[in-house]
Amino acid sequence: MRSLCTQANTHPNSHCHLEMPKGIRIRDETVALNVFRIAQEAVGNSIRHSGATEISMCLEREGDLVRLVVQDNGKGFRV
Repeated sequence: MRSLCTQANTHPNSHCHLEMPKGIRIRDETVALNVFRIAQEAVGNSIRHSGATEISMCLEREGDLVRLVVQDNGKGFRV
């Protein structure tokens, strides 16, 4: 996740911030890969489609659950 945020920061018009209170180990490799790919897609969409200049990723654990939140200041879309 840190490397994903670092990579997003190489884009000239965006700043990515990662909030991860402590290292989170996901023992199931399939779950870990899926969480990473979801974050990767969300950050990519923020940069490519929303025009976001600020991206925030938060990864945290609550018991057996892992929560990923990706927010940006982009233009959004109607649901």
